[in-house]
Amino acid sequence: MLRPDRSSKLMKKIIGLSLIGITVLCLAADFSAASFTDSEAAAQNFLSAGTLKLDIGESGGSEIFFELADIKPGSICDIADWEIYNEGSLDGDLSVSVSKIINRENGRTELETVSGDTTGGSDSNGELGSLAFIAVWIDIQNNNWDSGDYYFYPSSSKLGIIDWSDTEDIGYYAIDSFSNKSSDVLHKIYGESSGGHLKFLLDFPSNGTADNTVQGDSCNLFIEFVLTQ
Repeated sequence: MLRPDRSSKLMKKIIGLSLIGITVLCLAADFSAASFTDSEAAAQNFLSAGTLKLDIGESGGSEIFFELADIKPGSICDIADWEIYNEGSLDGDLSVSVSKIINRENGRTELETVSGDTTGGSDSNGELGSLAFIAVWIDIQNNNWDSGDYYFYPSSSKLGIIDWSDTEDIGYYAIDSFSNKSSDVLHKIYGESSGGHLKFLLDFPSNGTADNTVQGDSCNLFIEFVLTQ
């Protein structure tokens, strides 16, 4: 039988050990629950759509035109020179289409009648578009006919192109042959960059007495430029 004093000491040891175990458990619990933390905010996140903005010519607008008056047989001249520019932030593919060309008779003069003009003076039956020729071409570097340039030729169904590398001369075609023709994608114009210069040349060859059939006539072309992403 243990003496009272020894029993008391043993009880104290047991209690002391129990308290130590409880303390260790508490400390372990505290260490498992506590950790260092940090955070950073990613503020002002946003999305924005890019832009395509095609400008043609010096005016920088969507509507441009050329007007050439008093042409005559033997006239060979420049008609227009328009820079093609993409002011948008996105790259775009350029294409061109020509709507129906309208030839206006503007009344039939006596000389036209004598020369064989039998269109009856209708305002949509002029002959200028069949007798005058134009060349339409893209001057990529605006340095005259050179590498990378191409001109348009009207096939039976669309506007085709012939590259500088395939010919030394720019092709001329009757104005009427461009009517209701569209091109495929021509070339890419990078954002905020020039796509070259679109240039028009006129050649109105002399055709003898047939020339008189176009006196006072006029010709209207509507050309649309499209830039697609």
